[in-house]
Amino acid sequence: MESVINPISPLGVRAPQRLLALPQGSDPRDCVSLSGQEPPPSDIPDAEAILANPDNRYVRLNMNITRSYGRFSEMFQEVIGDGYPTWFAIGAFAARSAGKGMLAAQAALAVISDGGSFTQRFPDLDPRDAARIAERINAVGGGEERLAATFLAALWLGMSRQEGVDWRLFDPRVLRICTKRLLHLVREAPGDGLKGKLTAVARTVTNGLEDGNRRIFADIGVAAQRFLEYRRDAGPGITADRILREFSLSNPPRPAQAEEMYRFGMDAAAAGGPIPSDFRTRFPMGTYDLSNLLVAAFAMYTEAGACTDAALRNRIVATANNLMAWREQFETVQPAFTPPATYPGEVSRPGLFGLLTPAIVVPFRFGTWRYSRFAAEHLPPRDHNPLTPRVTEYHWGDFDDRWIGILNAFDSAYAHHDAIFPMPDPDPMRPLQGLAPREEYIPAASAEDRETGGWLLARRRD
Repeated sequence: MESVINPISPLGVRAPQRLLALPQGSDPRDCVSLSGQEPPPSDIPDAEAILANPDNRYVRLNMNITRSYGRFSEMFQEVIGDGYPTWFAIGAFAARSAGKGMLAAQAALAVISDGGSFTQRFPDLDPRDAARIAERINAVGGGEERLAATFLAALWLGMSRQEGVDWRLFDPRVLRICTKRLLHLVREAPGDGLKGKLTAVARTVTNGLEDGNRRIFADIGVAAQRFLEYRRDAGPGITADRILREFSLSNPPRPAQAEEMYRFGMDAAAAGGPIPSDFRTRFPMGTYDLSNLLVAAFAMYTEAGACTDAALRNRIVATANNLMAWREQFETVQPAFTPPATYPGEVSRPGLFGLLTPAIVVPFRFGTWRYSRFAAEHLPPRDHNPLTPRVTEYHWGDFDDRWIGILNAFDSAYAHHDAIFPMPDPDPMRPLQGLAPREEYIPAASAEDRETGGWLLARRRD
């Protein structure tokens, strides 16, 4: 695949500026090399080397990141013991979803090149579901509306399908609203004709997801590598207080900040109230170096491992996860969603991530967490029109909209923490295997409901 590399941040994060459409009939994974031996399980993943390797791009980079998070999670779980998973375990499933999104962008281009047929790119899709999706695409309109709706439907399918089709995405209102937004987004896009402009959309999906992957891994992945190397070299008997004194990620070191964050987190965990989740006034960016949130979280994981009270241990882990996730989402990855300008060859990333919002999912072994379901069941309306689908009123690129969803996904992982391990296969094309799912998609009660709502998520009673 041809690409032009252009630096986009002082941290050395890079994003491809040109992404060519795949030839008809090709496998989306042909655009990357998936070769490479998995490191021995005893080794600490070398995040710095993974990032420095120029061959690690797109899905190959994503697979290395997912594999590394999985190994980090196993190593941190050895520190903590039983109970809630750390940020890294949840991060492995989330990162895998980003790889699936990259492949979905290629699949969407292939579908519109195949004349709108979903069967070649999604061979396991039930023909009845494919026909129903085609009907809803046709209802959006003809010409450019149909082509845009087809691209969007294929993109969403590739991103979100785990246990059947999420029919919330194909609510005619959702598809019509988002198709209009897509056509507006591509007005100023590079490329000849609508297909050429949709290639720029696919390019932006791939670039944006790789950019976010790389930024997070360069921060939290490298921090985990350095901490685990420090812990290995420090010898037995490592304590939270010693970590706070000796280990630092900031330059210059600010151990007082790390200790303040640690004490805040431990006090909150012990207090028994809601797990703290908003730190913008408590630890404002600029006044505090937020890399110290990671140091505090590592110290809290260590303290959790020494805690004999299972409920308190879980609260310590959950609080540490929120500290780490705040650094990840509030500071580290946000520029990938809202860069200062539109990059050459791309469309507006804020506009794009608004279109991806309905299809944001994190497939776990116990079931798939879906932003569409979370929005429908938990988020208030914004335009006060009961006919507006709730998910179209929220935006994954906006930190606050994204953050409340992430917290809900974390809660889902905690509720099924015994089904988190083993870690997922890093190849996003392979199905999740392992423990039997606790939740599954089943047909709605009536044919009318199935046509309007599609499928309901039901909890299996064990």
